[in-house]
Amino acid sequence: MNDSGRVLDKSILYHENKEEMRNYFSSIEKPVTVAMEATRSWYWLYELLEGEGLNIKLAHPLKTKLIGEAKIKTDSIDAHVLAQLERTGFLPESYIPPKEVREQRELLRYRILLVSTRTRIKNRVHDIIDKLGIVHPFSDLFGKKGVDFLKSLSLPPTYQEELNRCLEIISGLVP
Repeated sequence: MNDSGRVLDKSILYHENKEEMRNYFSSIEKPVTVAMEATRSWYWLYELLEGEGLNIKLAHPLKTKLIGEAKIKTDSIDAHVLAQLERTGFLPESYIPPKEVREQRELLRYRILLVSTRTRIKNRVHDIIDKLGIVHPFSDLFGKKGVDFLKSLSLPPTYQEELNRCLEIISGLVP
């Protein structure tokens, strides 16, 4: 879309064919600005476009309500709306952190996932022993002595299987 709002080109590209995308964007006369939605998978497309020397603007998902609240929602309409917002200077942008920061954030998100998973599994172990009325003297049931205690329990088969699997999972997750 040019500065007056005339659509100069419209193509359908599929993320499965990254080489076709690269070829398309490398053929565009520069300088050009690309506005894209901040979806959960924007990283790879951003890096592909950045590699082609394009100016990229990431639309802020919560502030781009025109798209989210539209009655008719298609990729073509969404792209047109983003282009209009960018053309008129009304595109609400998201901050794009440098690649190193994105990678650090990804590691942090992964650690948060592991820690929350471990917490849920530990809570499940507490549920199991509470259901069976088992009392223990440990302030930390998952310390060395507490885990030894849990491994020494002889529970009904269903609960024993669940406890054993929970302990296996916990041992494999980050501390």
